Amino acid sequence: MRGVVEDISGAAKAIRRAPRFTAMGGTVLSLGIGATTAVFSVLSAVLLRPVPFEDPDRVMHLAWQYSDFLSPDLTSAKFAYWGENARAFSAFGGWRPFLGRLGRRGDGSGGRGLGVTRGFLEAIGVTPERGRAFTLDEYLAGGERVALVSHPFWVTRVGEEAELSDGVSVWLDENEYVVV
Repeated sequence: MRGVVEDISGAAKAIRRAPRFTAMGGTVLSLGIGATTAVFSVLSAVLLRPVPFEDPDRVMHLAWQYSDFLSPDLTSAKFAYWGENARAFSAFGGWRPFLGRLGRRGDGSGGRGLGVTRGFLEAIGVTPERGRAFTLDEYLAGGERVALVSHPFWVTRVGEEAELSDGVSVWLDENEYVVV
């Protein structure tokens, strides 16, 4: 124990003799720890943590390339072309993230979600925990506005005891969507 006390005492004396060196060392050390944490967080989210759906090795993300420019977004025409002509896929679907206002005017809060095409749920191998998936008519323009919500959303916004047969709806950007 005496050796530990002597080491701490010697370190304290060295810090008092060279405070600028100590501050510089502390700064470099904290920057190194911060950078390492940031890199690990990104690697963990991208490479180490499994994706939240079955058979992730069978899921592909397609993009369109123009000369030297790679576009991750597809136009409706390109998406339709690939959907009709790509025979190597067991399911084919698309998605687009959105941010919107949940609730009616004056009492809304921010929300985020995905707008999905026909085939998206099949492509990632997801089936609803409750209720049903979208029907073909609901994908067509002018079809009924319907939504699937996550379990945490259901519990916090709707109430865990609520039933789908109660006609639960959500409002997104002034439009009502029936939860199916």
